[in-house]
Order: sequence, then C-alpha cells, then structure tokens
Amino acid sequence: MKCIFGAAALCGLVFAGPATAQGYVCTLKTNGSSFAPEALAIDIDAASKSATVFGPIIQWAKGGPMQAKVRTRNDGQLEVRWSMTLPSRPFRSYARYRVVFNTTDKTITLNATLRNADNDVSGRGACTEEDWMSG
Repeated sequence: MKCIFGAAALCGLVFAGPATAQGYVCTLKTNGSSFAPEALAIDIDAASKSATVFGPIIQWAKGGPMQAKVRTRNDGQLEVRWSMTLPSRPFRSYARYRVVFNTTDKTITLNATLRNADNDVSGRGACTEEDWMSG
C-alpha cells in the first residue's frame, strides 16, 4: 500500500473495503482553516449510498477511517457527508463535512460547518483513483 499524505500516522492503515466501492485520494487547496484537510481519501460505494472517508482531521478526531453517507445529486455529482466531534480546546466542537464529488473530472469541493466556531471551512481539489483501503 502506498503511504498516503506523507504522514507516518496514516502509513500503516490496512482496512478491507467492499469490492464494489471505488477509492480516490484527493489533494485540496483549502482556505487555510485548520479544520479543512489538504488531503482526503474517499472510498465510495454509490450503490449502497455509503462511503469510507479518511484524512488528517479524521485521524486526529476519530483515530482512523469513518463511515459517510452518499447521495446522487440531480446534476449527477455525488455528495458525501459525515459528522464528527472535534477534540479541540478550550471547547469541543461538532463538525459537519460535505464533499461534492464530480465523477466526470474527478474533482471535489469541500465545505464544513463547525458548531461553537465561526470558521469558514472550505477547499477544492482533484482526485486520482486509488485503492487506498486494501493492504
């Protein structure tokens, strides 16, 4: 398995995903918010309307990959959503992330809303197909 994102904490990950899912590793240009990941791995199973997502923020908050919901939008793009509690200080914050994935040109747009914070969390980027979940 390739070491994604160049972070040692992410290099040893082995996680078997469903055979029908398609994996992507995405690099994002963010607005500079510390809650906007500059890298994100997504394993999308549109048929089951589910995904597995992983990145530095998820590693920090959850300790590993987490499940997300997928829906197909009217324009044919996929929307991937997940929520998590962020262990930030002095307050814990709750974040809701939304990624719109363009299946044609393999680009993503990320937006997030944080409770107890007025941060604007956003980013845009490109993805490459990669089976990041298998070992």
